[in-house]
Amino acid sequence: MDSHKGDAVGLFRRVFVLIGQQGYFREEIGERGLL
Repeated sequence: MDSHKGDAVGLFRRVFVLIGQQGYFREEIGERGLL
């Protein structure tokens, strides 16, 4: 049960980081006028 909960937290963090990176890249592209 604990190990499964840990996996869920790890997955959530991974998704959160991916979303954060996409937002960062989107801002970079927007500032450079590539999008």
